[in-house]
Amino acid sequence: MKRRTFFRYAATVTGLCCLPLFCLPLRAQVPIPSEGDILKTLRKEHPRLFVLQGEEERVNKAMAENERLAGIYRHILAAGERILKEPPITYTITQRSVPTLKPLPGRAESRITTLATLYRLTKEKKYLDRAVLEMTTVCEFPDWNAHRCDLDPTIMAAGVGIGYDWLYHDLTPEQRTLFRNAIRDKALLPNKEAYDKKVGWTRTVFNHNQANAGGLTVAALAIADEEPEIAAAVLNRACNSVQIAMTEFAPDGGTREGPGYWSFAVTRNIYLLAALDSALGTDFGLSGLPGFSETGRFRTHFVTPLKTTFTYGDTQGATGASWAMHWLARKFDRPAYAWKLGETTGTAGFAEKPDPGYKAWFDGNIVWSYFDSAYPWTRLGYTYDWGGGGNEYGLSEFLIRKDAVVEVEFTLTTEEFIRRMEAQ
Repeated sequence: MKRRTFFRYAATVTGLCCLPLFCLPLRAQVPIPSEGDILKTLRKEHPRLFVLQGEEERVNKAMAENERLAGIYRHILAAGERILKEPPITYTITQRSVPTLKPLPGRAESRITTLATLYRLTKEKKYLDRAVLEMTTVCEFPDWNAHRCDLDPTIMAAGVGIGYDWLYHDLTPEQRTLFRNAIRDKALLPNKEAYDKKVGWTRTVFNHNQANAGGLTVAALAIADEEPEIAAAVLNRACNSVQIAMTEFAPDGGTREGPGYWSFAVTRNIYLLAALDSALGTDFGLSGLPGFSETGRFRTHFVTPLKTTFTYGDTQGATGASWAMHWLARKFDRPAYAWKLGETTGTAGFAEKPDPGYKAWFDGNIVWSYFDSAYPWTRLGYTYDWGGGGNEYGLSEFLIRKDAVVEVEFTLTTEEFIRRMEAQ
């Protein structure tokens, strides 16, 4: 029988919260317009997502006057040049616990948005051509894996949606049709069905809810003038469903998920809010839900003076700058959030000169764990048992400060754990 082990720390460290991944069917708190009304204020012209037509001049002017912005642009430019030298991505299913296209959707989204950004700022055709190639490649995939992994199609749809919207006037009618149909058929339609069936992620308080709602909102708004029926249906459902997850921010901005998933959830939540604001002129009051304006404070508290994070949940030790904090600072007039954006920098990689033996072991263990073994090594403090149906299962992992006094407080079987959480 698999058992979950819980520790109590007799040391001055932040407590480790062990929380279940279960769903809470909570009611929405903010009324959302009906499908018939939700698109009434839609901005008709493209681009309508995030950065509107003509704002490129303002961005270029700001970069000329602000060295930090200029540095960010140089980073984007270098990334774009690297993409130009690499082959387009290919359709590959990775056999993990759930068959997935990962990391392809995130890579496609990053490539498309990077190239589209550079084209809008420079008007250099090489970036347009390569962005169109990336979009064509993924839109000609047989599917976006919607039937097996909920995140794959929504992340892919966000990337293609931004590319479609930002490059709209430079696309041929045939390209627009290909991209629009892919968004509709490979992401919006299957996920409308998921919402209607109330599958797990549509009712959860955890990050998949926000991630999928954010990606679907971006994609739906990109094609809303040409596919209003499915766009309105998905937008209505996403805006209602995401409120279940946003209740986690109340009352003070903190959440039960660790820094890693906080960053993922908040970033995709902002996708939804910012896309609604730019395309419809309103987020229907979602950004005003209790605690969301305070969640930037949560990040300032889980980042240590050493610019690492308090390691619990899905997190790595180091932290970097967060553009989500910049958005939160501007949206809620919290300059301290933007200050943290500039001050909390770090690296998630090795030290500049790591011990070669340790680096070889570290890299080899990743390869063994994720490809040759049935028990992935998370490195992130997870408390999962990774059993594959046999009698053996992977070790639970806890990140514990050196010399901390640790004692086993109690252990529970999976069934006991579920009953305990249901009783709370």
